[in-house]
This record gives sequence, structure tokens and C-alpha cells, in this order.
Amino acid sequence: MGAYREDFAQWSEFLRQWLPWQQGNVYAVCLRSLDDRVIGTTTLGDFDLKNESAHIGWTAYSPDVWGSGVNADAKRLLLNTAFTHGFERIRLQADVLNVRSRAAIERIGAQEEGVLRHVQRRADGSWRDTVIYSVLREEWPHVRSVIDERLAGRPADPSYTPSP
Repeated sequence: MGAYREDFAQWSEFLRQWLPWQQGNVYAVCLRSLDDRVIGTTTLGDFDLKNESAHIGWTAYSPDVWGSGVNADAKRLLLNTAFTHGFERIRLQADVLNVRSRAAIERIGAQEEGVLRHVQRRADGSWRDTVIYSVLREEWPHVRSVIDERLAGRPADPSYTPSP
């Protein structure tokens, strides 16, 4: 079923259970050009301060902004926050079957590290294999330029401008 829900009540209940409220910085993603309408969520979490690593994930957006640049913009903001605050490695991951999420992660320039097999059960009871990606501090300038180039050519809506 994924994160998509038919109505606000279902979406709200899903988020209360799914998001890592106690182990991460959960963000609502809003479009300023649409009266700050909430269009999704993403999180910087799983902090490992000793090893200077964290995880960007728990990301879900309204289907009407898929492919729009909103996700890339949010990833840029969170990656910049993480690297500005001294992190060395940021992990991103996706279900091996989630082609759309994997493509989005690959488009921003994250490096695939491998697949963890049978990590958790999916909603349908089948086993999930998870593709692990990362961005290292030394890779951040290149990844940032890849994201910036993508955002410069692909606004989310006619009045959307990427964050500085």
C-alpha cells in the first residue's frame, strides 16, 4: 500500500505510527506558493554522533508533486543541514521494489552501497529487501551541484523556486 492514503484521517493515523518521532527530526514539507500547503514529510534521524552519521528517510509526498523537484529540494536542505553540522556520512535507503524512490535517490547523486536482504516485513507480509545509498562529506559539493542543476531546470509549479 505504501504511504498513500485516501483521506486525511487515514494519512494522519499512518504518520503517527510510521514516523520516528523519538529518534529523528521530522519535517513537514510545504509549498510556499500554495499557502504553505503540507505536501509531504521527510526526516533526518538515526543519529550516530560517535560515527558522525545519520539517515534521511521516512519520506512520503502527495502524488501530485512526484517528479516535481520538491523531494530534491528537501533532500538538499537536509543534506546541507547534516554536513554543516559536522556529519561525515548520510544514509538514504529504499525498498528494492520501489523503483521511483530508488531513481530519485540515484538522481541526486547518492552512491549505492548494497542490498540488505529480508530487513523487515512489508504491509502485505512479504519480506522487504532494502537498497542502501550514502553521501559522504567529501561528495557533498558534487551532489549539491547535481541537485542544484536539477532544481534550476525543473520547478515544482509555475511559482516555485528552490530554497537557498
